[in-house]
Amino acid sequence: MIVHGRKFYVPSLLLLVTVLLAACQIGPGEYGAAKAETMATSRVNVHLFSDSEVAIDGATSALNRRADGIDLVLDTTGLTPGDAYTVWWLIFNNPADCADIPCSSADLSNPRTMGMVAYATGGIANEQGEGHFVATLAVGDTSNALDNGDGFPLELIETTLGLVDPQRAEIHAVIRTHGAAHPDPIEQLTTFGGGCNPACANVQAAFHSPQALAQN
Repeated sequence: MIVHGRKFYVPSLLLLVTVLLAACQIGPGEYGAAKAETMATSRVNVHLFSDSEVAIDGATSALNRRADGIDLVLDTTGLTPGDAYTVWWLIFNNPADCADIPCSSADLSNPRTMGMVAYATGGIANEQGEGHFVATLAVGDTSNALDNGDGFPLELIETTLGLVDPQRAEIHAVIRTHGAAHPDPIEQLTTFGGGCNPACANVQAAFHSPQALAQN
């Protein structure tokens, strides 16, 4: 599959499922309307997950914020060619109650931040160690949120409201490695701890704060 001149390996089954879900998704209540026009866009650097001060050369993350949801386009480098990766939303609906700026995963345990972790997308790095990831999240959608079985606090799972206000939320996109892709990598590309080969780990992240909107 060639996207903007780059070669990416996308399993046909995963692609089919993604297309069908995108075509059939209906948001809750008033958010079931057609996709609204983009209201605001922020573009930020992608950083090492282990050190948010280290930006990855040539890697950017663009986030469109609409009234009814958000759209992510993340292009990155420095991945291991042929390895499987997932991307995860970290949503903080009330970032003012985070302990620091930007928010961190530790703030998920604070119910006042109204946090959520949810699956965004997945893919396999190309021969140059590049990744191109695209994802959408609708307001109120918790269908791909992590559950207690993934080791996240039960109180977080029980109280999550999903994305509440796209304009005010702090939104992180976290890239997680699942190691060398299996012949059938579906589990590696769609689950938090699936098919770790040999171990899963968060490797890169992009932080889209409400303040970033004013800088773009």
